[in-house]
Amino acid sequence: MNKGIAVILALLALVMGVGAIVTLRDQGATTPAAGSSKLGQPLLQLKAAEVARITIRAPQATLTLEKKNERWVINERGGFAADLDKVSELVVKAIELKTGQVEAIGENERARMQLGAPVPAAAAPSSSAPSSAEGAATALVFAGTDGKTLAELWLGKKYFKTAPEGDATKAQGDGRYVMLPADPARVVVVADPLKQASSNASDWIAREGVVVDNIKSLEVKLPEGGYRIERALLETPWQLDGGSATAAKPAKPAAAAAKAGRPTAASSTAASHPAAGPGSSATAGGLDQSRANNATFALAKLDLEDIAAPDTAAGTGAAADKTGDIIASTFDGIDYRIKVGSLEGTRYRVQITVQGDISRPAPSAPPNEKPEDKTKREKAFAEQTAALNARIAREKALGPFTLLMAKTKFDEVLKPREAMLVQEKKDAKK
Repeated sequence: MNKGIAVILALLALVMGVGAIVTLRDQGATTPAAGSSKLGQPLLQLKAAEVARITIRAPQATLTLEKKNERWVINERGGFAADLDKVSELVVKAIELKTGQVEAIGENERARMQLGAPVPAAAAPSSSAPSSAEGAATALVFAGTDGKTLAELWLGKKYFKTAPEGDATKAQGDGRYVMLPADPARVVVVADPLKQASSNASDWIAREGVVVDNIKSLEVKLPEGGYRIERALLETPWQLDGGSATAAKPAKPAAAAAKAGRPTAASSTAASHPAAGPGSSATAGGLDQSRANNATFALAKLDLEDIAAPDTAAGTGAAADKTGDIIASTFDGIDYRIKVGSLEGTRYRVQITVQGDISRPAPSAPPNEKPEDKTKREKAFAEQTAALNARIAREKALGPFTLLMAKTKFDEVLKPREAMLVQEKKDAKK
């Protein structure tokens, strides 16, 4: 063998050796089908349309969000509606996760990064119990309609570019240390702290309560005596205890809105707070119109703060005395019965029953209405009616649950009869 052939063979051997090393390195870096550890690549292979269940299994508690009948619900709250925007945000965040810095991690270091094996689902404690697994990760699991796992990610400590001042657990964070269960030897840094992945059920509830507007009559029943007010028309003053009402001349905005079938935001406020007129009581001992207006206006937005445990009722608990009942009927044909139970701190336990269906005539056509205007008017009325029916359906679904609502929502409503009357003014000269 001459010298030239020997050099060529040596070079070929070197090339083959380098190729083998590169191949072995790439094989060692192959990522599992569940995701990718290549810089800038999507971490999870997930499609939003396929997600039907989300489980967040933290050391403190387990939360399950599930899609049932085209609605997302919270299993740990007896199937109460989940906030769709929050569910969508979490799914989108997971899909958009990109692989950042990737580092090897040993078994003994995982607990320090809060990436230890998550607590098994069957052993997960309630939200009020202390952590049962020091250093355990939070498992974020996405499943399909068949219950099979689509993607799973373990969440660890928050990542900070610079050390935060004060309590790091309360700081926002610049990202998070995460791990794919199929690749437990490496930790990945993602550029999102994933604060949405909370196992606290109260963070997920849809807080929309009821909207009791266009009230025709309101009755409040209290242990110390309540009151009943009503009005014949939206624009007329309130009458106490079913007194006869005399129509007052409506303001132009309210009249125009009423003719259209529903008051506008501005005219609704004006109609809900009519000035004292014919049929009103402005003398001492008569109904105070401003207090009647305040009581009915307070019911226009009753949002939720939380949902009580499924096995409790509005009148049970440490303070079992029932606070009172509120019965409201609207000009739209909807009846609300609001049972206000015990007060717990700053919140009442409340149960709401909604009955009836929207009963509202279509707005009359103006003179010489053009065909295109008629089409727009009818379309707007149909859309408005559909939105109202959807709202009433959602409100009726609250019936089986015990709601927790702020006490301040009812302060203007839950008053004895005497507190609704015009008070005698003291003589300032005396």
